[in-house]
Amino acid sequence: MKYQLTILLLSIYGMIYAQSDEIKTDRPDQTETASIVPAGRFQMENGFIYQKSEKDREYIFPTSLLKFGLTNRIELRMIEEFGYMESEDVTGSGLKPLIVGAKYNLIREAGFIPEISLITQVELPKVATNTFKAKYIAPELRLLLDHSIGSQAEVGSNIGIQWDDEDGLPIYEYTISPNIDISRKLSAYIEEFAFLKSKTHGQHWIDGGLIFLATKNLQFDISAGYEITRVNHHTHQYFQSVGMSFRI
Repeated sequence: MKYQLTILLLSIYGMIYAQSDEIKTDRPDQTETASIVPAGRFQMENGFIYQKSEKDREYIFPTSLLKFGLTNRIELRMIEEFGYMESEDVTGSGLKPLIVGAKYNLIREAGFIPEISLITQVELPKVATNTFKAKYIAPELRLLLDHSIGSQAEVGSNIGIQWDDEDGLPIYEYTISPNIDISRKLSAYIEEFAFLKSKTHGQHWIDGGLIFLATKNLQFDISAGYEITRVNHHTHQYFQSVGMSFRI
């Protein structure tokens, strides 16, 4: 009995502490990490976002990305957001369309070869409250690359395509985000990203932020972004965000 109890306690200890790696998240930048949530672990990434353009403003509280490590190469993903919008045409609040999908790790980082993963996900336009229901199913494919530079810096980049949920047209996207460690627990990033859609001018953004690793399974962040281009050639958009992520 003592032997069996010892084995049980060691197994529980191993489940809790065997994963010595630190949490890696897809927030606060737009660049999704190539890292996968370890098998059997659950991770939740939460944020509050305020976004403003000339005549519109939107609050998202929260935006939540839920992840589960199915294997050490595959994670399941679900994104749910609760938003409040004020514009000339619409004022309302509610749940935004649900997004479900998966991330697949294709290549581990080795020397000059970056870590490479692929996200496949789809937005379900009718799984939302009336204010935010959309017209079209909106799939997305995104290739993710992470490359370490020494022991204190990393560059992440994404390239992908998603389909607009209002008109069904493709939107091409790219991101690039250098990240540097300021200390063992604090890091900073700066990022440039864009959304390029046919028949309209592209949207190009810059943003940056700070990430604080409270423990290996708990992260806090703050960020802000500014659109370099202008909405309808009149004004620039901007956003501010704070967030908290954890893994169990």
